[in-house]
Amino acid sequence: MQRRWFTSFAVAGILSATPARAQDLRTPRLEIGATFSGIVPLVTTDGPGIVGGVGPRVTVNVSPRFALEGLADVLGGLESYGTTVLYQSQLKYAVRKAREGPVLSFTVGAAGLAWYNRVHETRVTRPDRSIAVYPGSRRFRVNPPYTFSAGLAREQVFGRHTSSCLAVQGYVGELGGVALRASLGLSFGIGGYR
Repeated sequence: MQRRWFTSFAVAGILSATPARAQDLRTPRLEIGATFSGIVPLVTTDGPGIVGGVGPRVTVNVSPRFALEGLADVLGGLESYGTTVLYQSQLKYAVRKAREGPVLSFTVGAAGLAWYNRVHETRVTRPDRSIAVYPGSRRFRVNPPYTFSAGLAREQVFGRHTSSCLAVQGYVGELGGVALRASLGLSFGIGGYR
C-alpha cells in the first residue's frame, strides 16, 4: 500500500515538474498604428531606385491567429505632382503566437495607388495690362488594387498596449512590376494585450 502511494506521488511530481506550454497571447480586437516603409523595384524601366513612405495602419483581429489589415503610405521620392499614396489591404495569419517572444505571420493582400493634386488659383498679367485668372482645382484619383502582395511579418509585444511589426513583402503587378517592400511599424492595441 505504501509503495502505491509513493508511486502515485512520484508520478504526480514528475508530471508537475515538466514545463507547461505558454498560453496563447490574447490580442485586442483593434490595433491602430503607424508604418515606415521602403519599396525597392526589382524590375523597372524608369523611376527611382527606392521609394520611402509613412502612414497609418489599422488591424482588426478576427481570431487569435487571423487578422484583416489595412494601411496607407504617403510615398516620397517620386517624380510626380501632388501626393502619391500606396494603399493596401491584406490578410494576416499567425503561424506561431505565444505569450512570450515574437509572433511570425504570413501576409497576403492587394495594393494600389491613389493620387491627390491641388492647384491654387493663378493670376497672370498680360502685356496689355489685363489679368487672366486661372481657377484652382483639386483632383483625386484611385487606381484599382491590381498588385498582388505576399510576405512575412514579425510582431513583438512591448508592455501592455504597444507592439512592433517588422515586415517584408513582395509585390507583383501594376504597381511597379516586381518590387520588395520592407516596413517597420508601431501599433497600439485598444484594450491591451493579455
